[in-house]
Amino acid sequence: VTCPVLSAPEYGELNCSHLHGNFAFGSTCDFSCQPGFELMGPQSPISCPVLSAPEHGELNCSHIHGNFTFSSTCDFSCQPGFELIGSQSSECVATRTWTGDSPQCKAISCSLLSAPEHGELSCFHLYENFTFGSACDFSCQPGFELIGPQSPVSCPALDAPSHGHLSCSNLHGNFTFNSTCTFSCKEGFIQVGAEMLSDLGAPGIFTNAAYDSTL
Repeated sequence: VTCPVLSAPEYGELNCSHLHGNFAFGSTCDFSCQPGFELMGPQSPISCPVLSAPEHGELNCSHIHGNFTFSSTCDFSCQPGFELIGSQSSECVATRTWTGDSPQCKAISCSLLSAPEHGELSCFHLYENFTFGSACDFSCQPGFELIGPQSPVSCPALDAPSHGHLSCSNLHGNFTFNSTCTFSCKEGFIQVGAEMLSDLGAPGIFTNAAYDSTL
């Protein structure tokens, strides 16, 4: 008695033993699958765990035999402001596992900031310290104003009185916050007004601004 002719399954092999003739009474056939496939009914490629996009990232997969099965490949990417840590792509292999390490999207790091001299720094970090999404505010101590890196409050420049001398001590810069100036007169003249002026600070003015030398 003859039986219908058998053929190897797709992605598989057929090995037959014929006792009386090809595909006749007494014939036996064994089926097997190529690497990456398992024998289950007509055919069934090996499945791998379903993948998902990393947090703050995206997943783009190509499936040859079925979703997340043998030979499926997946590419990972991150949203703007984040960088990929781990494998950029992964493939489902015959061991039912994915190649590569599980990826993560980490917020891009920025250089650390510090408070300006004579100032303060206040930061808000959305993800991690000094990374994408962080915001920092700068402020100055009393007597200083924020101009670029830093700038102490300035007062009008002083001149030596007529027939006199001017000697100043500038702690932060010429004629700025905490500067002090001393006046003196040449021989034969007497001082009229304050002998010393000090910067008041935030208003940007000197104390006792009237001075002169007279005979």
